[in-house]
Amino acid sequence: MNKNDIMQHLIVGRSKTIIIEQKRSKEYPGYVRTITIMRENIVRIEFEEYGCDEGGITYYVQFDTIEKLIESLEEYLGKTIENWDNINKTGTYPEENNDDESVNKTLSDKKIIEDMLSDKIKLPKKGNHTWMPNGYWKELKYRSVNK
Repeated sequence: MNKNDIMQHLIVGRSKTIIIEQKRSKEYPGYVRTITIMRENIVRIEFEEYGCDEGGITYYVQFDTIEKLIESLEEYLGKTIENWDNINKTGTYPEENNDDESVNKTLSDKKIIEDMLSDKIKLPKKGNHTWMPNGYWKELKYRSVNK
């Protein structure tokens, strides 16, 4: 992949977005982390329970430029843009893993919630604005901060 591939998806792609990663989260077993590049130099990072495509914790990070976005994601992912996936084209989703049965879902749920509340979920750096969309998770965070 390269910058032009990203720009093509943002300009003429059906969804005007490009998913560059969709993989099992090592930090939060039982969750899939999806990274989507959107228009206006915004990256969406979602943590969804395996097999679900909504209802999880979502963050948005906006960058000044597409170059800064790419640089930040290269650091975050630990790989250069040339090695990013284009999930829009491949449609790949992490395979079901027999190890999931051994995952203590309650502990994983607790850890991701604790990390979200204490701002410990790792996100790309160098963004000029990070936020969560309105909804359950943002309200939960707001209530925990304002106790």
